[in-house]
Amino acid sequence: MERHTHLRPSLRFGPFELDVGSAELRHNGRKTLLHEQPFQVLLALLERPGELISREELVHRLWPDGTFVDYERGLNKAVNKLRDALHDSADSPRFVETIPRRGYRFIAPLEGGSAITMASDSPVAVKAGRQHKIWLAMGVALMFLLMAAVGYSVYSFLSHKGAVPYENFAISQITNTGKTMAAAISPDGKFLLSVMDDHGKQSLWLRNISTNSDAQVIPSEDARYLDPAFSPDGNYIYFRKDVSYIEAIDMLRAPVLGGSPQVIVHDVDTAFTFSPAGMRMAYVRNNPEIGKFQVLMANAEGTDEKMLSGGLSSAIPNAIAWSPDGNQIASAIPGLGDALGTIQLQDVVSAKTQTLGRFNEEFGDLTWLPDGRGLLATYRSPAVRGSQVGFISYPGGQFRTVTKDTNSYQTLTLSADGKTLVTVQQKSSQTLYLMPAAGFTGQPPHPAPAQNKDSFYFGWASNGDLYFDNDVLRISADGSKTTRLLRNPTGQITGLVSCAAGRYVLVRWAGRDGSKKSNIWRLDSNGSNPKQLTDGVLDLGPRCSPDGAWVYYFDGIADQMKRVQIDGGTPEIVPGTVIRSAYYKVPAISPDGKLLAFSALMLGSTQIALVNLDAGAEPPRRMIVPDPRISGFPQFTPDGKAVVYGITENGVANLWLQSLDGSRGRQITNFQSDQIAMFEFSPNGKTLGVLRSHTESDVVLLRDIGSSPQ
Repeated sequence: MERHTHLRPSLRFGPFELDVGSAELRHNGRKTLLHEQPFQVLLALLERPGELISREELVHRLWPDGTFVDYERGLNKAVNKLRDALHDSADSPRFVETIPRRGYRFIAPLEGGSAITMASDSPVAVKAGRQHKIWLAMGVALMFLLMAAVGYSVYSFLSHKGAVPYENFAISQITNTGKTMAAAISPDGKFLLSVMDDHGKQSLWLRNISTNSDAQVIPSEDARYLDPAFSPDGNYIYFRKDVSYIEAIDMLRAPVLGGSPQVIVHDVDTAFTFSPAGMRMAYVRNNPEIGKFQVLMANAEGTDEKMLSGGLSSAIPNAIAWSPDGNQIASAIPGLGDALGTIQLQDVVSAKTQTLGRFNEEFGDLTWLPDGRGLLATYRSPAVRGSQVGFISYPGGQFRTVTKDTNSYQTLTLSADGKTLVTVQQKSSQTLYLMPAAGFTGQPPHPAPAQNKDSFYFGWASNGDLYFDNDVLRISADGSKTTRLLRNPTGQITGLVSCAAGRYVLVRWAGRDGSKKSNIWRLDSNGSNPKQLTDGVLDLGPRCSPDGAWVYYFDGIADQMKRVQIDGGTPEIVPGTVIRSAYYKVPAISPDGKLLAFSALMLGSTQIALVNLDAGAEPPRRMIVPDPRISGFPQFTPDGKAVVYGITENGVANLWLQSLDGSRGRQITNFQSDQIAMFEFSPNGKTLGVLRSHTESDVVLLRDIGSSPQ
């Protein structure tokens, strides 16, 4: 007897759903045009997924005997139209694979297993037995559905319980120039796209990972190349280009195998993300003039731009990531409430938002695992130095660390199978230099005798000794004497400032006794009697008033300049420091205690705000336009007549002095390499300490090698 195959009435694969009865194909819930012949090709492939369907069989199905047509051209046209509907590619197929000169095969997994049910008998027998068999068929179907549901639940439970992404991984370094700023891996895991920086000029390179061969795809230019990425089909590269640090940043696209990059979207303020099929992309645009941002979607060519959602600029996402099922976009938002970071999920059709979780980590780069089990992200937290890699589960919203080391990581991409993660690993070392307060113009001074290679911060004691972070070391300026003020403190200590004529030391203490907060603490000069002065989530940059009565600091969650009395109490906002639609942090106090200075990013450019501290509840405030190369926070000169801040040119940082009258100023150091981590004038105003940072940045691959059962 003849065997007949019957497709289930509804089939799901990837972001698509096929209604067999109505012949409707839907993509993420939206109807997609599919003509009769492409529909018949899809039905034939779905009846035997994973199997070769010959061209002859498809021709016979599309054109009955006796029909005259150019079969070869007609079949090719039908398959191409099907691929167009599925956003598929013959070169990098996700659904329909070509078997050269033989036929085609459907390669995507189907939700719920097999697409067909089987029935034997001739059409007459089927009709005669239909009433008798219907109840039996329903019972058998119900039994199999229950078995499938139980089986899937068990499998889902075991697989999700036991498979923890990147719990165990092998790490390998694949570049060794020390100059890689960002990187992305191709979907097939064979190629690497990276940004190289050489004295401030950047270029884009393509590397064959297996052969270690490199080719420059975008020549060196005085610009920043940001967020390099491959299109999901691997045929194009995308990146953002910043030419001035002030003007809007463009998104460009170029063919992988060569060709001039073309601007496809103007004014893109974050990394972008692609839909699973690669036909659409999403990105964020901020408008600081009105204090709002937008999440936008467009075609892969940058056309048909549409707004998905928006919000206040204070809640602009650090990154967004399109889910592998195509239904939602994840956003990494700094802050919100008392959290350092929040992951929100937004439906791409309705724009409705739900919160996946609030965390004590602030997330940077963000990418989904291909199976949708969660997201990998770079993150920072108060108790962790630098940026590390972590994992947020979905739908549970649980956070787990991936990397736990002294390095820092930036940019994050995955291969299409999710087994290879590419990131840029940064290894930094710091060296302290001491020089006259006026700086230097010739050769740089030699490194200071007092050093602590593991420190990222230093501070001056009232007698000219130097404080270093970590265990809070106090080292004499000539390096002859070292005193450890704290032994093995829990958490991380930074921001060391002498206060009240040397009676106290102010520190930023993060993660103390297991806390995930960063607060301002006061220590006696010998490290004893620690006293907590603030109770925020992210309190930064303590500064002491010259009379020792007040501690000024920045509340990183509220984005506010605050102060608290040296003996504790309720913190208050510093009058005159609230600036609408501005980003700012780390205050500086003038030597006479009358002025507070801080840098504020306003309308796309940085300005320096000067606020009177002795002028009542609504003090006057004036703004100074700094050198456009500004790259750090201001400090007052010992005489209080000028501010000093860092500038960066051609990848090298130096210090710039600018008078409070707003005149242009001048460069006061002449370093030829590296960055400046921080600088401080000595209490007597005669010496300038500069902590320089040297960073080696290279691409590393993390290969997931399996997980330990939980």
